[in-house]
Amino acid sequence: MSVSVGLMALVDARPGPLVLAAVLAITIARNKLVRSWRGRIEAVVLLPFIALATAGVGNLLVSLPLVGALAFVVAMFLSIFLRRFGAVWTRVGSLIALPFITLLIAPGAGAGLSPLEVALLSIGVLVLVVGLRLLAEATGFLPRMTDPQDPVDPQRASGPRGATIPPQATEPPQSPGVVAGRNPNPTPRGMRPIASTRMAIQMAIALAAAFIAGGVLFPSHVTWVVLTAFIVCSGNRGRADVVYKSGLRVVGAAIGTILGSLDLLWLTPATPSSNVFFEGPALVVILLAIISLGLWLREWTYAAWAVVMTLVITLLQGTLIHLTLAAGAASDTGIEQLWVRILAIILGAVCGLAASWFVLPVRSDEVIRRRVADALRALSNYAANTSPATGHVLDVALGRLDEVAAPWSAYERVTRWRKTSRKPGQWIQLVQECAHLVLAHPQLSAASRRALGDAQRSMRDSEAILGKLLELRDTLRSG
Repeated sequence: MSVSVGLMALVDARPGPLVLAAVLAITIARNKLVRSWRGRIEAVVLLPFIALATAGVGNLLVSLPLVGALAFVVAMFLSIFLRRFGAVWTRVGSLIALPFITLLIAPGAGAGLSPLEVALLSIGVLVLVVGLRLLAEATGFLPRMTDPQDPVDPQRASGPRGATIPPQATEPPQSPGVVAGRNPNPTPRGMRPIASTRMAIQMAIALAAAFIAGGVLFPSHVTWVVLTAFIVCSGNRGRADVVYKSGLRVVGAAIGTILGSLDLLWLTPATPSSNVFFEGPALVVILLAIISLGLWLREWTYAAWAVVMTLVITLLQGTLIHLTLAAGAASDTGIEQLWVRILAIILGAVCGLAASWFVLPVRSDEVIRRRVADALRALSNYAANTSPATGHVLDVALGRLDEVAAPWSAYERVTRWRKTSRKPGQWIQLVQECAHLVLAHPQLSAASRRALGDAQRSMRDSEAILGKLLELRDTLRSG
């Protein structure tokens, strides 16, 4: 961010381009595409065209809001729908989403730039981020990642390229009866879309609802409604995950909005000594400190990251508001805007939650069983052939299991869910315990191998999973 904004200031020191450069640096640097040469080349080739289209949609949102909103919804739908066609199209979808997310974070930042200038700025920031990453890898500051795992559908299993993964591990569940690629009562493919298609439809409906509801209720803060709906629906790992993420997003965003809005009350033309904080370099230093803190706290809870990113967005958008105030125009930067933004965030969370819950929902227990099955399969492969490749596959599978653990742990702590053996949170905990035992002693006894096979087969019956996982853990301990 510092280098991007510093170089941009030499070319065009207006706040709008500086903010756009900062936001592009955030979004591009956190994208997995910059970690492999194939992704980098694809990004350099495709990003100019996508940036041109994004700039066009941004202009439509100002001149023809209905047409711009429709174009935005279609673009975000395609960014997810394309995942069904493989890894290459998944990367294309990720590229499509990147500048459109920037458009939500900093609406109007590129208003003074032509579409061609926006495209050139996007490429410049991309090249800069890639160059800095290569420098960081060469100096040992970051590990070399010459061939990282390709981004995949959140419902699909993953592993390093070159590692042997059974074909069925890459198929998302189609019904509660689907386990490890087996479905005793197969459902016709056309009657139940695959996970990526369902997620694309959910995203389109959530964004459309956010644009409509936000335009009616909060016309000056539509982007807050749409951005929240997008965040809630992104990476849908089941309804439990969406509910959990919605709560964290609303709480974190409310805190971030309060902090950011209180700062903006002080940063006004009436207090000239405060204006230095809205100058490019000083603003970037502040944002870097805030984002660094957020990345550290994110390991503790997503709510902290929501606080930080909302605060960052508030300050970035405040830069543009500050420019308006300095020019003598009216703006609703008072305390009333604080409550409007919080209500807009709640409305966006409701739109995302409703779409994820009622429109072709991804069942949470399907997601958990899929990931538990993948982890057990990776554990079996590791025990049968202990090597760096199988160890990496196991790490990936356990990491994907960790991604879905928090909602269930919180849910079971709050509800004291003890009346049924279908307790996904406990399934996850048991698999992790078993993995630690196998990693400590990879050579399994015959009894342990049988217990592991029984646990894998139990994925067909939700009521039997807990008992078989307990049996596997006890057998590994005794063995």
